[in-house]
Amino acid sequence: MTNSDRLAERLAQLPAAPGVYLMRDARGKVIYVGKAAVLRNRVRSYFHAPSGLSEKTRRLVAEIADLEVIQTATEAEAFLLEDALIKKYQPRFNIRLRDDKRYPYLKITAEPFPRVMIVRRRARDGARYFGPYTNTKAMRATLKLAQKLFPIRTCNLALPLKNPRRPCLNYHIGRCLAPCAGLVSQEEYGRAVDGAAMLFEGRISGLVQSLRARMRDAADREQFELAARLRDQIFALNRALERQSVALPDTVDRDVIGIAIDGESACAQVFFVRGGRLSGRETFHLRAPGTPSEAEVLSAFLSQYYAAAAVVPKEVLLPVAPDDADEIADWLSSLRGNKVRLKVPQRGEKRRLVALACDNARYSLKREGAAAALVGEEASDALAELAEVLS
Repeated sequence: MTNSDRLAERLAQLPAAPGVYLMRDARGKVIYVGKAAVLRNRVRSYFHAPSGLSEKTRRLVAEIADLEVIQTATEAEAFLLEDALIKKYQPRFNIRLRDDKRYPYLKITAEPFPRVMIVRRRARDGARYFGPYTNTKAMRATLKLAQKLFPIRTCNLALPLKNPRRPCLNYHIGRCLAPCAGLVSQEEYGRAVDGAAMLFEGRISGLVQSLRARMRDAADREQFELAARLRDQIFALNRALERQSVALPDTVDRDVIGIAIDGESACAQVFFVRGGRLSGRETFHLRAPGTPSEAEVLSAFLSQYYAAAAVVPKEVLLPVAPDDADEIADWLSSLRGNKVRLKVPQRGEKRRLVALACDNARYSLKREGAAAALVGEEASDALAELAEVLS
């Protein structure tokens, strides 16, 4: 059977269902992975109207010798499967995150007395995850602050113990509440864990309000030692809050994404706006074969980033509408559990934030492509502005 006959047979058998398709060259190597709400319509479109295809897509079609489809139950499953297959095969025609390494997460375990740890993979184990983080230095600084303010254990003991033991050194230096010794209730320990989680999420304003209420309650009960400890936590968090810029007047959680493209390289910058404040950022570099459009790069980035992200916000601000915007919004909504809005702001503070994210993406791409000589005097005003905000 010739390649043409094989392809014709595959095209005739395509299901009218969601799923993922893999395109292979004459050597059997996977050269492209895609997803579709309706596999039959999407895959056939590559072959029925070649004149309307981009140069990159025409080159792809010219190399296709065989194809395979994997049907999924839902479009959401297709998004996740596509991401997994892109990571597995690294097809040369796909836009994909350039770093092969797995970015780290912070994990709060689902134990009765949880621990906080750094991990490279998310698992469906009931734990809470935060990340992924491309800036491991900033991640470790956040973890260090959390361990100082909220003394959560770092040991591997299976708690609670039948026979309480003497507390270790971490308890005596204020770095653990000693659940192993029965010196803290599960409820009180849980409040410390919730405080750490809010810090990891960037919800410092809400955390301060919660601690203030607890401090007043402790003072009313004449628990002055607890009130003093809460006061010190509030002071430390307020110092961190002062270094966060007020980005937007409301308190909606948002991700703000900027994109920059230079030839076959691209960069995405993600700003995290939590409680109206700019709480952090992450930078991702992508391989972008065939000089794709901004909408194509954005579509690929959103699919791959949120397949790995521990948190999906209520709103995502973008410079342009991505390809398959409605499908992406529906998928993100299924991940979050309620509606997620993709917005392309045209004016005001939201537009300014998107422009700032794009400026920083351009600078990161320029710095990555050039050498260290660009770092310093040629640092862009955009990066300087963000550094001042986050310092």
